[in-house]
Amino acid sequence: MKMLSLNPARSFVVIALACVFACTSPSGSIDVFIEAEDTIVSGIEAGAGPDDMQDGWTATFDRYAAVLGDVELQLATDDTVQAGLPGQVAIDLAGIAPSGASLGRIGDTPAGRYEIRYRQGSAREATNVDLDAVDFEEMVAGDCTYLVSGAITRADGRSCPSTLADVPAGRTPDADGCFPAPAVSFRWCASAPAAYGPCQSENGPSGVALTQGGALASLTIHGDHLFFNGFPEGEEGGVVRLAQWLADADLDLNGEVTRAELERIALEDVVEFDGRYELGGAPPLPNLPGETTPEPMDDLWSYVRTQLRTQGHLNGEGECPVDTE
Repeated sequence: MKMLSLNPARSFVVIALACVFACTSPSGSIDVFIEAEDTIVSGIEAGAGPDDMQDGWTATFDRYAAVLGDVELQLATDDTVQAGLPGQVAIDLAGIAPSGASLGRIGDTPAGRYEIRYRQGSAREATNVDLDAVDFEEMVAGDCTYLVSGAITRADGRSCPSTLADVPAGRTPDADGCFPAPAVSFRWCASAPAAYGPCQSENGPSGVALTQGGALASLTIHGDHLFFNGFPEGEEGGVVRLAQWLADADLDLNGEVTRAELERIALEDVVEFDGRYELGGAPPLPNLPGETTPEPMDDLWSYVRTQLRTQGHLNGEGECPVDTE
């Protein structure tokens, strides 16, 4: 199990635990981990299964750096009993161990069920770094929450770019206006801050239950939301995973999709966003500097950032709604 080198002075803080409560009630410790969904480590296979990519593409990631932390817990039966782990950690989830990475331990906490919240911020806030130095510098320079790089592949893959395409000389489309594209790569440094919670346990009540034997809370980041056909609320069972939109965003047909290309493509011009997609219910992006209303989700870059803001979960599949207040 990988242990992050946290600053001992910031390892944990317990707030407002009145001795009259703590000294007369059982207590224990909550171990907090960072965990990557298998889609980040192993990729997403093409297939007909409920968790497969349904349009023939396979996705893999070689980097999936994320910034997260600032864990807050609150006793469900007494909102004056609170605990937490402050600080933001920058970590590459693509290289994380199956058992996850330890974020820290919250000790001497009264037993009971705790609501849990956490936050994803910017690399500039990171108080601990478990990340390649060059990647981290890129994230700091871009004020990024995520640095995601990888590729989608398909032996008979095609890119069918819009009229915005900068088709190189000598390239001739097929009868459908498409070009061969067996592999399309990407590397995106994206600002996608989010506050999550209160988080649900999978198929169970909210938060985590602490007994004298202790408790475990894993902040789990999912890697497949980029390919969701919408923004589901609650369970993801009805979601379809599709990647053709990404292949079609390669406007210069060089085999790589950049932020600049995504910013050029309005959502209304994405042919793949047809009846299979439902884009309602998306959590609003934060306000632009100097603005009082959220940034609009109106192009593919803002779409990618919005999907990234929905990836926070608890203990695997437990749902963590995005706090939009």
